[in-house]
This record gives sequence, structure tokens and C-alpha cells, in this order.
Amino acid sequence: MKKHLILMFVYVFIPFIGVNAQSQIVSQLSEAVIDLTGSFMDNPNHHDNTVKIFEHTRNFQSVIREMLVQAPYGSTDYYQLQNMQKLMNGLEHITAGIINRHPASVDANDFEALNAIFNGFGWTWSVLNSTPDIILYEYQKDNFRMVVARNIRPKLNGGDYNAVSYQCYEKSRYTKKDEMIMGRVVFGGNYQFVICGDDTVPYVKITKLTSKRGTN
Repeated sequence: MKKHLILMFVYVFIPFIGVNAQSQIVSQLSEAVIDLTGSFMDNPNHHDNTVKIFEHTRNFQSVIREMLVQAPYGSTDYYQLQNMQKLMNGLEHITAGIINRHPASVDANDFEALNAIFNGFGWTWSVLNSTPDIILYEYQKDNFRMVVARNIRPKLNGGDYNAVSYQCYEKSRYTKKDEMIMGRVVFGGNYQFVICGDDTVPYVKITKLTSKRGTN
């Protein structure tokens, strides 16, 4: 209810918020962002809750963008809103992947802004597999698991964007051989959600990773 009320208030009164009142609204919005993030971090295994979190992150992103337009550049409000935007970018990417929206990728700075929060809520993560350009990290919280891919090539604007195509495999229960389960492309300096397992989605263990530079 708190999150809904704050969103409604900001949507209605954004055009009329004065400079003095804005700081208070930004603080309240920050509390709601933390509450939303914590709701997912504390119970990622509940798929229905994740669906709701995803919808909230999209709404919050819209509000934050509107607030950034009004916040004086370089002000405390401006940087606080920027930090919120990073958190919501990372959270939206993860929750979109979990509910099968197949997000493209997310900037490393945005995703890594969540690492301290992961740690605070008792998540663990480790390297699952790697190639010279791609690292797969497996994150776990209680019965929930997810895998994300990181393109360790530097971010590049234009050209092929330092893109890397990669393929993930699982061990077939029938042939006992590695069979490809997915292939995607991720740009340099970005993370990308790969797979997860929760109370609705079965987890698939990745046993092999291959990659090559470019988009094919």
C-alpha cells in the first residue's frame, strides 16, 4: 500500500512540486525503492511475488525519470535519484528474466549496484563457468538460483559494441552428452540474465559454456 500511495502522489503532483518539497518526496521515494528491492531480495523463490515486483519496478522507473528532469543537476536529490535508477535498472532486468521476458542486457554498473544488497540479504554467488570473454555467475538464496552472464570486454559505443555470442549447455539425461539449451548475445561491459529456478520455474544446471566474438 505504501508503494502505491507514493507512486500515486508523485504522478499527480510532479508538475507542482517545489524545490523544498522535492527533497522530501525523493526521500520517501528512496524508502519505497529500498522496500521494493528488499521484498524481492528476501524472498526471490516466490514467483508470484516476483511478477508483482517487476510491475512495480517499471512504474518506479517512470517516476524516477520524471523526478530526474526536475532535480537540479549535481544536487543531492539528483545523485540520490540516479542511484535509485541504477537499482531499479538492475532489479527490473533480473525480475524480467525470471518471468520470461528475456531482457537484452544491463550495464555492469547498474547490475553491480545490487551486489552489496545481495550480500546483505544472505545471497551467495560464485563463478559457474567461463570463457575468455564471458563469465557465468550462479547466485543462490535459499531454494532460489539464477545464472547471469557477464561480458568482460570493455563497453564500446558503436561498431559491434564488443558483442559476444555465447551458448549454454546441459547434460542430457538420455545421451549423457552436453546439449545446447540457449544461445544469446551480450554487449561489452554488460550483464545478462540467463536462467533461474524458483517455486514455479525448474532450474537447469549449465554444464558447458562456449562463446565467440561478434553477434553470430
